[in-house]
Amino acid sequence: MTGTSMLRLKLIAVIRFIGIGLVVGTTIGYVNFLIIGAQPETTIGWGVISGLMIGATVGGMEVFVFFGRMRQAPFLGLLAARMLAYTATFVVGLTAANAARLSEARGFSWGEAARFYLLEEGVFARDFLLVTMASFVFVWILQASQLQRGRDVFNFIIGRYHRPQEMERVFLFVDLTASTTIAEKLGHLTYSAFLQDFFFDVNMAVLPWRGEIYQYVGDEVTVSWPMKRGTDQARCVQCFFAMLDTVEERRDEYIERYGVYPRFRGGMHGGTVVVTWVGEIKKEIVYHGDVLNTAARIQGESKSGPFSCLASGELLGRLTLPDGFTATPVGEVALRGKESTLPLFGLERAG
Repeated sequence: MTGTSMLRLKLIAVIRFIGIGLVVGTTIGYVNFLIIGAQPETTIGWGVISGLMIGATVGGMEVFVFFGRMRQAPFLGLLAARMLAYTATFVVGLTAANAARLSEARGFSWGEAARFYLLEEGVFARDFLLVTMASFVFVWILQASQLQRGRDVFNFIIGRYHRPQEMERVFLFVDLTASTTIAEKLGHLTYSAFLQDFFFDVNMAVLPWRGEIYQYVGDEVTVSWPMKRGTDQARCVQCFFAMLDTVEERRDEYIERYGVYPRFRGGMHGGTVVVTWVGEIKKEIVYHGDVLNTAARIQGESKSGPFSCLASGELLGRLTLPDGFTATPVGEVALRGKESTLPLFGLERAG
């Protein structure tokens, strides 16, 4: 199930790149039609074809080559690899589009048209400079979005959350068990590599269920959703069990490399929080409110019971568990600074 969901997610990502390429190619083709006055079916048609080709190539390389496989590559090395790959892709697309234009306008063969564009027409150098600059900006934005949550980069640009706002969100806290023992056994450097692999697998499980990694703290990771998205199809619940599946699929690899494999427990809760940008030297979107403290408390309660994941009754009341999942009452947890208590449920797969 996890593998199928991940493949579907990758294909959707490639389709999005193709869609962007289609829009950009069509726009460029139309601009060329207005400027040079060639037949619209030539300029716009080849703009569409070039856009589709470039979008498919860029999407395929991002999803199946650069994502995950090169996650430990240095920033500058990855920047150079992407620049080289995408500049070459853009040049091929431009050459094809302009060869089609010249072939119709001057009656050249395809080979003659391509040679004329590259060597004699005098515009290739200009186009190459523009393509290189566009590639640099495109790749820099891609890599910068990996330093921050991609959505945060967009929110910063449009000025969203520069003033505190209230919103409803779901939070899932996940924490490794026996982490101190594992760290002592592996040593600091090997344990850090162990955490890298674990967090990568967690990300692979989060993506199909449209979660957002909020933060990493030590050996803990926090995942978040807008309330509607997180409760729809019980994504927050299914995400945790997808994490279990992903790690289980790689259990033998972990044991072969580290002698142990990650075991973890989770706690989830949802409600109204305040979201805003903080910091000046380092800006970051943060969430404030009792919801996070409660979710962390629930995760702590999961360490002492038979269930690997606990959820608040308040959150479960806002979603419908899919077939194959059960929620068992396990008592209540006292909320810090409040007289009320919160019912808790243990989550597991039926059977």
